[in-house]
Amino acid sequence: MKWNVRYFVIIGLYLLNLSCQKSAEEYYNSAIEYNNQKDLNSAFDEINSAIEIDPNFAAAYFERGKIKFRIYKYEQSKSEQIIDDDLKLNWDTVEENILNDFSTAAKLDKKLASEIYISLGNINFSMNNYQQAIDEYRKTIQIDSTNKEAVINTAMCKSYLGDSKGAKQILDQMVLNDPGNAESYYIRAIMNLEDNSSNYLPCEDLMKALELYDKNAEYFYESFIKNWNLKDNAEKLISINCNG
Repeated sequence: MKWNVRYFVIIGLYLLNLSCQKSAEEYYNSAIEYNNQKDLNSAFDEINSAIEIDPNFAAAYFERGKIKFRIYKYEQSKSEQIIDDDLKLNWDTVEENILNDFSTAAKLDKKLASEIYISLGNINFSMNNYQQAIDEYRKTIQIDSTNKEAVINTAMCKSYLGDSKGAKQILDQMVLNDPGNAESYYIRAIMNLEDNSSNYLPCEDLMKALELYDKNAEYFYESFIKNWNLKDNAEKLISINCNG
């Protein structure tokens, strides 16, 4: 009888332990939260746990690649802060690790391809590798020609490379493809303010953006810039550049 009691106690503890273990998805969600809080070491640990539990978790590999890059950039700006030795990697090694994670993610889930190309483009953009960034954004645009992030960032890269004509062509095409979208005009306006000495086209576009602005619409800039509002910013730019 004593043996049976011990047996059931052991089984009970085992089942309790299982119920307390987090799933791969829970580790993944936890990693996202830590990443948003800029606790990159914890995010890295959590995403590794997600992959350890589920080696076929495509989104986890993709997220880990992005976290690795954020850690690298953080180390460059805060080099005096101690980070785990296994995260202290030079760029060549970091890049290889990121590409391996992205490649694994793409093989496991082909639907992630567009997002992966965007991330690779953004990584190259942040490293001032503008032509490489354009090449990655182009792959996204081939999959989805309406991807505003890829289109806008391509135009910005061309502008940084001194190809203002190429940047303008991209922006003009963006407006033609989406003539009812306030943001298309707004983006073309702010990118032409520096290049157009008369300011006529930017002012015209800013006013068109105000005319088309829809408070219920989802705009690219508003989605990732906190407390940013297209309408308010268009009005400010008009008051600065278009009154006189």
